[in-house]
Amino acid sequence: MSDPTPFALKYLNGPEAGRLLLVSPPMRFGRHRDNEICISYDDRASRFHAEIRHTGDGHELADLGSTNGSIHRGEVLRDRARALGAGDTFQIGSTTFLFDHLSNLQPDDSAAISDGTAVIPTMKIEAESSALATRQTEAVLIADMRASTSLGGVLGESKMLRLKERLFDILQRAAHRHGTAFTKQTGDGYMMTFATLTQAIAATRAIIGETQRHNQRRDIVHPLHLRLSLTLGETLCDHMGDRHGQIVNLAFRLISLSSLPGEMPGDPDADLTTPLITTTMLASGVRQMPWEPMPPAPIDLPPQEIKGFPDPIEISIFQLRPDVGTTA
Repeated sequence: MSDPTPFALKYLNGPEAGRLLLVSPPMRFGRHRDNEICISYDDRASRFHAEIRHTGDGHELADLGSTNGSIHRGEVLRDRARALGAGDTFQIGSTTFLFDHLSNLQPDDSAAISDGTAVIPTMKIEAESSALATRQTEAVLIADMRASTSLGGVLGESKMLRLKERLFDILQRAAHRHGTAFTKQTGDGYMMTFATLTQAIAATRAIIGETQRHNQRRDIVHPLHLRLSLTLGETLCDHMGDRHGQIVNLAFRLISLSSLPGEMPGDPDADLTTPLITTTMLASGVRQMPWEPMPPAPIDLPPQEIKGFPDPIEISIFQLRPDVGTTA
């Protein structure tokens, strides 16, 4: 039986200001992707910084030996724990959270953050896990590592893990710096949603630029080669903030298309470009975004049969070269 008065966390500042998450201990905070609450964009947070735990009387915040400590109600905790009560605020790195009953954390799209950080509207979430709480129009961007299965066999488990960690760091930072509304890891890739197509394209440019800078370093495990998919439409947000709906399903189907132009074996440009896969209907809107320089015209494919969609869908592919990401 679910708790009739569940607790939730609200981000009070930073790139995810306003976001709500149900509390489900144990919940770790930190920059590493293995944390339940990953704040990779926060340079003052440690890799594994702090944790919310169940206690016999309720909940507590425990610092995990972080470099800068965790701040609870003005007290700096280092390797210590303090009880969490309804209405408490605490700080992990530079990110401040409010811990309270879900019923007290109602959506407030007009809320202003005192430090001037741009506000992402609070997502209304429900206590029942089956509820789909909100519908909104968003751009869905998915990034995936190309040929990751075969690459893992070549590099081995340890080196492949290091490469994936570097990829997730690039993707998370690009997403948060360009106003992402939601992110999550998806196998060897990453899903991001944005309120506008402009933000999604800005994140795309940042990803390509950071990937190129990674590939030019001498000390890397292996170059990163990605593919991206982009859709725009109505998403459904559940009680944990996750996104669902046909537009999300389509983005995952597009990222999984095989035998794309520019990715065929022996193609000299295969490692020099990043394919951005979208629908032909959306391609004209993508072209109107603030690119610098403008990418070449997309390659239009014949209508494709996409699983889960009754009618064939026209697909367009932009082959993006590294220079589109140099100024993002």
